[in-house]
Amino acid sequence: MMNDLVKKAVLILILTILLVPFINTSGSIEPGITVLEQSPGPGINKFLESKLNDSPLDERIEVIVQFWDHPTVLDLEYIEKLGFTIKTRYHVLPALHLNGTARAIKLLTEYPNVKYLEYNSRMVQDMEKSTDVINASKTWTREITGFNKKYPEINGDGITVVVVDTGIDAGHPDLDYREKTIRNVYLSTDTGNEWVEQENTDLYYGHGSHVAGTVAGNGDASAGGRRGVAPAANLIGVTIYDPTAAEYLVALEWVYDNSDPDHNPYNIKVATNSWHTIETEYDPEGALEQIIMKLTYENNVVTTWSAGNEGRTSPEGEELAFS
Repeated sequence: MMNDLVKKAVLILILTILLVPFINTSGSIEPGITVLEQSPGPGINKFLESKLNDSPLDERIEVIVQFWDHPTVLDLEYIEKLGFTIKTRYHVLPALHLNGTARAIKLLTEYPNVKYLEYNSRMVQDMEKSTDVINASKTWTREITGFNKKYPEINGDGITVVVVDTGIDAGHPDLDYREKTIRNVYLSTDTGNEWVEQENTDLYYGHGSHVAGTVAGNGDASAGGRRGVAPAANLIGVTIYDPTAAEYLVALEWVYDNSDPDHNPYNIKVATNSWHTIETEYDPEGALEQIIMKLTYENNVVTTWSAGNEGRTSPEGEELAFS
């Protein structure tokens, strides 16, 4: 009798183990979809979480989705079943830029192969407030006295700075095309998201040319009076005309691909980014932050940012900066 009970218990245990893979515990993962067994499940950006809570289920929202590894065919099939439009497939990060309904995004937050989801934030370029916030306008009018000792110049000679921005007007005498601005590319949606070379890529705003001049303008137009911070450095313009996190991520992939330590023909050492989001706060799990880490630690490229350029007013009416 005891032996029969033991045999039945063992049989039940074996059947349970065999059936577990076929049980759909979440209620949202489609049958036949393979998931990574050790994945803890996706994280989600706070802003996106709040937006999902406030949005109708049929409202379409753009998101950036990071996977634990590059999406498989099964992952893409699942995304297609949920009705997403794939706008960009990234290659430096295992990530996709998707457009889908709030309902589909909520289902995707339960998909174990996904690592992190975030809202595709709009970005703004900083210029109008920046010079006053950092007191540059006051510095310009200061007289330096008692400085007789000479020091070796640190002027950026031999290195290249990538300006990820609205473009560079390399026809300007301070930003000479092919001499100072050695590459000038923009992302063309007309040619299937290819990078196209052009002398003047700053066609709409002027912000990128402003930044390029501040970084490394040679000062020719002012007889050296308005040289950039590193006037001997070379410049590369990487232009984005649709300022969203998803598009800037594409631009930073360009920087990553062209600053590989084993193949860095332009000697890219710095990428300057004078833009930020006013919708979401700093998120260490975000895709932009992840590629910044890869540029820094894998390619030894310094990325600079416009932290502190967005002004704030204190309760006493004092203009403040934040970063």
